[in-house]
This record gives sequence, C-alpha cells and structure tokens, in this order.
Amino acid sequence: MAAHLWPGGHAQPWGGLPLFPGALVSEGDDSYSLSQEKLKPQYLEEIPEKMKHFSQFLGTRPWFAGDKITFVDFLTYDVLDLHRIFEPKCLDAFPNLKDFMARFEGLKRISAYMKSGRYLPTPLYTKVAVWGNK
Repeated sequence: MAAHLWPGGHAQPWGGLPLFPGALVSEGDDSYSLSQEKLKPQYLEEIPEKMKHFSQFLGTRPWFAGDKITFVDFLTYDVLDLHRIFEPKCLDAFPNLKDFMARFEGLKRISAYMKSGRYLPTPLYTKVAVWGNK
C-alpha cells in the first residue's frame, strides 16, 4: 500500500482509513420527519455497534488519523456528540471515545469557545425538526 501524507503532516497508509469517511455521512436519517420517531428504538439498539466501530478504529491513538489532530477529528467529534446528546450513555462502554471527546473539548480554543457566550449547545436543528430543535 502506498503511503500518503495526511493532514497534520504525518504519513498514514491509505488503507488505514478506507471506509471511515463514509461512517460520517448521514445514512438517510433525519430529524425532520415524524416517521423517523418510529425508527428510534431500532436506532438506539444499533448505536453500540456504531460506537464499537469508531472505538476500534481510534484504538489507542489520541486522534482518529494519528498523533496530530486533523479535520477528521472535528467531523468525528460532531458525530459522536450528536449520538451522545441523543443517547447520553452511548459512550460509556468505550473509554477511548470518552477520552477522545474530553481531549477535543479540552483543546484551548475549543474549551474557550464552549465557555463563551457565543457557544450555543442547542438547538441542533431548525424549529421544524422533530428532534434536537429546542
């Protein structure tokens, strides 16, 4: 496998992240349809398996693409945070993901922003959304 230079200035085998960006893409679920509410129980059952994939990929690394933070970590933080808001205990079985979230939120500029009056933890979606609109 050819090595490519990843954001953050380090080499990573291309095969190290073959399907991961696809995990960050919406699977067609949205918060705007009442019909989505009937899918909630099944989705809640699937969350542990989804989190397991993230956990296995992260492993013992501090960041998802290696030792330095990259754009992938920002995208992943957002996905994990939405899951954590939807099901607060979803990361409990995955200490490395909890550590990742704490590490990300502990970054100097992220932490300062989250403590500022500019930070709005909600709403997640617009007012027409069934979930995350308050």
